[in-house]
Amino acid sequence: MSTFTHGRWTVCIIKAGEMYGASNSLVNDTNSPFIEFYDNNHDKQFVQRYLLETLLQRKSRAGLMLQGGVPEWTVSADELDIILDWAKVEVGLVAAAPIATPANETIKVIQDVLVKHAKSTLQADPIGYFAFQGALEHTTSGSRLLTTIGEDTSESAIQLKILAEYEW
Repeated sequence: MSTFTHGRWTVCIIKAGEMYGASNSLVNDTNSPFIEFYDNNHDKQFVQRYLLETLLQRKSRAGLMLQGGVPEWTVSADELDIILDWAKVEVGLVAAAPIATPANETIKVIQDVLVKHAKSTLQADPIGYFAFQGALEHTTSGSRLLTTIGEDTSESAIQLKILAEYEW
């Protein structure tokens, strides 16, 4: 059994012939792997199980409601893309490759802006004291931005937030 944690979800792949269930008393006797979802916000509570091939056949890039009676048990389209990319690698449908996430893109944009403005600060103060303080302030603000950026992680939205933060 392979497991992967992404955000609030821990997912498990149960391949054909593998044991699963609360006491490992069941056997996957299908020719297709299962994918199970566990909620990390509720002590890894089991939420739902699907045949992996069912999820791979989705026609649109939509999220997945795991249980209709619990709205918070919905996997967003972005989360599902990342989870299914991992699952495809685990079952050998595709070769392993780095998984891009919106957070990686956000970090790169913020790093680029911080480097640019830290260089400006260093050039203005070659002796170093104010350069160090400026770089520290840029880093602190960048970290604060990472925690406050909402769902829109497009480069232009991030740049606008950064510009607004620094009033440039």
